[in-house]
Amino acid sequence: LLVTVNEIETKAVHSEFKRFTGEGAVPDPRDGCLYYNLGTVNDTSIYHTVSEMGSSSPGGMQQTVGKGIRSLAPGAVIAVGVAFGVNNEKQNIGDILISKQLALYEP
Repeated sequence: LLVTVNEIETKAVHSEFKRFTGEGAVPDPRDGCLYYNLGTVNDTSIYHTVSEMGSSSPGGMQQTVGKGIRSLAPGAVIAVGVAFGVNNEKQNIGDILISKQLALYEP
């Protein structure tokens, strides 16, 4: 399950999967949420959904990911994005960033 939070990220994910698979994203509403079936890559079904900004707000990442796990039972959940807080002198577009530590920035 891939998760994005804004239109730029969402368009980029859909565009790249369409380029790779040759198929467009297929809307798949489940349990009151909208998922997109992006196709199959290496025998793995890839789904996408959009979260609202923030982690604990209604519609935020915790709620969105929790619903996605219950609805789709994914093998992995990956937040795809523009890397809030990225250092453009150390990281480039396309780099994979893995957190060593997470810190809440919301109240």
